[in-house]
Amino acid sequence: MRFIPGSAGPTRHGHAGLLIGLLVVVVIVLVLLFGDFSSTGGTTSATGSPGGGSYAGQVAQTRKSGRETAFSINSQQLTTMIAQYKQEHNDKLPKSWADIEGLPKQSYTDAWGNELAFTIEAGPRGPGKVTYRSNGPDGQPNTSDDIVKVDSLPF
Repeated sequence: MRFIPGSAGPTRHGHAGLLIGLLVVVVIVLVLLFGDFSSTGGTTSATGSPGGGSYAGQVAQTRKSGRETAFSINSQQLTTMIAQYKQEHNDKLPKSWADIEGLPKQSYTDAWGNELAFTIEAGPRGPGKVTYRSNGPDGQPNTSDDIVKVDSLPF
């Protein structure tokens, strides 16, 4: 520091550099969170999903994909349990989750805690198909966020 005659005291230099550095860090963080450099104009990604190429959009898409994968695995386990019920009850199919004894509630709920709906179509000569429906995050049936999975009964 140096003293300038006629001034109130020593002068300080370098505060502008610190301020500019902080602004650069803030801009980088904002670009990582909300920036969208995709060629689709920022509203959707190349796959047509909301969120575009931003970090937040990619996280949302990954979470959605994870929930759909969990739903698929869960539906396969439920299909096996329905097939076992059918085998143990002389080809009779369950009409509701309550028909399947010992089935814990969390096994027939979706990622949002809502009960899965199911319908069973008996095959003319084969084992048939089970259709599962999750109402998705909004919990409302027959909306665009519903997830539907069809599994074939193994026997």
